[in-house]
Amino acid sequence: MLRASAFHAPARAAPQLGVCVRGRQLSRRATVAARSDASARVRGDIARVFIYVTDVERWPTWYPGLISATKTNGAGNAPATVGNRYTLEQKLAGFKVMTTYQVAQVDEKRRIVFSGKSKNHTVTDQLVFMPDPTDPGYTIVRYVTAMNAGDGLAAMALRPLVSGVVAKLPDEALVRLQKLLSSSPSPLAGIQVPKPDARTRSSSGTGSSRAAASAAVDGASVLGGLLGSFFSGFASAASSRPQSAASAAASAAYDVVSAASAAASAAYDVVNVLDPQRYYRTLGLDPTQRHKLEVSEVRASFRKLALTMHPDKSTGLGEKQRARMEVEFRLVQQAYEVLKDPERKAAYDSGRLIQEGSVGGR
Repeated sequence: MLRASAFHAPARAAPQLGVCVRGRQLSRRATVAARSDASARVRGDIARVFIYVTDVERWPTWYPGLISATKTNGAGNAPATVGNRYTLEQKLAGFKVMTTYQVAQVDEKRRIVFSGKSKNHTVTDQLVFMPDPTDPGYTIVRYVTAMNAGDGLAAMALRPLVSGVVAKLPDEALVRLQKLLSSSPSPLAGIQVPKPDARTRSSSGTGSSRAAASAAVDGASVLGGLLGSFFSGFASAASSRPQSAASAAASAAYDVVSAASAAASAAYDVVNVLDPQRYYRTLGLDPTQRHKLEVSEVRASFRKLALTMHPDKSTGLGEKQRARMEVEFRLVQQAYEVLKDPERKAAYDSGRLIQEGSVGGR
């Protein structure tokens, strides 16, 4: 399989199709011993996927190494309720570990953060949910985990093992979740979605989820101008306001920056999950519009690139430049071979096409 694109660090080979692995940082000296991050496209609408995945007592069905998960407080609360606590029995690096998990933060249908602790380690897990902008029947799930093995002698000895486990955990968890939600009958079939109350209905439109995803993809390009205007207005207004009002404005400014940053990050995740092998982007095509794409558009993009990238155009270039041009054109050919074929394109779009040596080499 080709490498998935990294956001902050060089990417590595993704072990399974449909799982986009982002940068990970491993350090035995740092406060955080290990951090890992992956995204995947799973079957199911965002409301039901959120309810299912945030229910910790269901985690043994898809979470690697988890033997049992038991809720210890908050009887009657919805699973995704801040303050809910769970006791997890799991195998970590070959050892049986009892971990206490607590729901630390919830953004309804969008994000949940858990904090966990055992005798020898602490962990923070974050799950982020985005509707697939091309198909409301699918959801993009991002899983970020950060684990610290602690400072004691026993914990220090465990750090290399913990680092190895965490490096693979989001990948393995999301692959299991993909398979589970694609099974028949789907475990989502029995999920009942609560009806929104009046306040929720008044603050959100029918198509808000898809509109938000579309806005996230386009938002990065206009972010600078919007923030520039915002801070310019804030600076002039704050000088004439009381201190408390200026503080409130500063807090609002921070919220705007945080929301914009989250939108840009979410847009990155959407594009990389929709186009894990970069076939669309290699041909200069928009993966979020893949369902509308005609074969004629694929051919036109390929021919346009071939006019400048074909090795025949390398006359007069140095040896290294020619070699690089040949590699780049092979990637263009590889993308073209998949996307021009309706069956292979459909397999790629659904996450069923495994990259292999024969792709592009027919």
